Amino acid sequence: MLDWQTGNIPYNDNDFEPENAPQSPRPSRRIKLRWLLIAPVALLFIALWAFLQGPQRYNRLVSDVQATADLELWAWKSHDMALYESLLDPNMPVAWHQQHSQEFRLFPAGTQVVRRGTPQVSVDSVDIRGDSALVGQHVRVPDQPGMAGRSLEYTHGVPYRRLDGRWVRSAPDPALWGRERRLDTRYFAFIYTDRDADTVESLAADIDTLYGRIRRDLALDAPGDEKWTLVLGLDPPLAPATPDARQLRLQLSSPALVTLPKGITPARYLRERFMGWVGETMIAGDPSAQVGSGGLIWNIPTAIIARDIAQMDTDNGPRPESLDPPVTWQTLRQSAEWINVTTSVLDYTETQYGAEAIPRMVEAARGGANTWDSLLPVALGVSREEFEKAWLSHVQQSARRAP
Repeated sequence: MLDWQTGNIPYNDNDFEPENAPQSPRPSRRIKLRWLLIAPVALLFIALWAFLQGPQRYNRLVSDVQATADLELWAWKSHDMALYESLLDPNMPVAWHQQHSQEFRLFPAGTQVVRRGTPQVSVDSVDIRGDSALVGQHVRVPDQPGMAGRSLEYTHGVPYRRLDGRWVRSAPDPALWGRERRLDTRYFAFIYTDRDADTVESLAADIDTLYGRIRRDLALDAPGDEKWTLVLGLDPPLAPATPDARQLRLQLSSPALVTLPKGITPARYLRERFMGWVGETMIAGDPSAQVGSGGLIWNIPTAIIARDIAQMDTDNGPRPESLDPPVTWQTLRQSAEWINVTTSVLDYTETQYGAEAIPRMVEAARGGANTWDSLLPVALGVSREEFEKAWLSHVQQSARRAP
C-alpha cells in the first residue's frame, strides 16, 4: 500500500517576480550595438559619396552658367538685343538692368577702337547661395589673324540668379558679400564687407605712405588730422562714382564686380581709383596745388599723382606689359598731348636730380613758369635743350633694357 506523504513547500513571493527570473539578452541592446558598429561605416560612405558628388555638382553648375554665357555671346555676335534682354532678370533694379545693357553695348571691354578677333568667354568660378550666384568670367579677345600684338584678356564678376530653372543676369545678393566691416588707418577709413576684406587690408597696408608722398611731390603741407573715407558697395560698376569732396568720402563698387585687365589685382584697381580721386580732390581744393593751363606743363600735378600711384603698385609686382604705352617720345612738346610724356619726364628728373626736384618743379610752375623753357632753368638749373637731349637718351636706354 502506497503511503503518500504531503508537506508544505516553503513559498516565497519573490521567487516569481520578473526581475528574479532568468534573463535573456535584451533585443534593444543588441540593436544598439549593431548601430554603434554600422553608424561609423554608414557615415564614412555618406561622406565619401558627398566628396565624390561635390565636384560633379559644381561642374554641372559651372556648365549651366556657361550655357547662359554662351547664349549671351551668341546674342552679341548676332546683334540680337532682344535675345540678350531675355537673359536678364526682369525683377532686378533698374540701375543693374542698365549696367548689363551697357555692358552688352560696350562688349568686349577695351576693344572699341582696335578691331580684334572673336571674343571667348569662359566661366572660371561660381559662388552660390540659394538661387543667387556671383560668377567669375574670363574674357579673351585675340588679335585679328596676321596682326602683331598680344590678345586682350580681362576678368569680371557677374551676378546671376536662378529663374525658372535657368541662370539669368541679375543684381548682386548682399548675402554673398557678408557682414559689413570697418578699417581705419591714420588718414583713411574703409567701409567694406567680408568678401572685400583681403583686398582692403592689402590696400591699407601702405596707403598712408602713398598719401604723404603725393602731398610732398605736390609741394603741399604735411598731412594734418584729415580723414578720407572709402565705401565699397554693390552699386553697378558702370554707374558714376558718388564722391563727396566736402566730406572727403568716395563710394565705389565692390572690386569683385569690376572689370580687371589681366595682371591688375583688385587692390591695385582700388588704389588707382581711390588715390586718383584723393589727389584730384587735393588739387581742386587747394589753389596752391594748381598749375596754370596756359603752357606745356599744365598736367604736371596729374602726372605726379599717376606716377606716385604706379610706383607704389610696382612694389606689389611689375606693371602688366599690356598697359605700358609705346615709347615714341621725340620732344618735350608732346607733353601737351600725352600725360605719359610728363610722367616720363618726372621719372627721369627723380633719377637724375633726386626726389626733392619734383616739388621744386611744381613750385616753379605755380610761380608762373608755364613752359619747359621757363620752368627747367628755375627748377633744375638746366636749359630746355640740354634737359630734352638727356631725357630722350634716358628713354631710349630704358627701352632697350626693357624685356
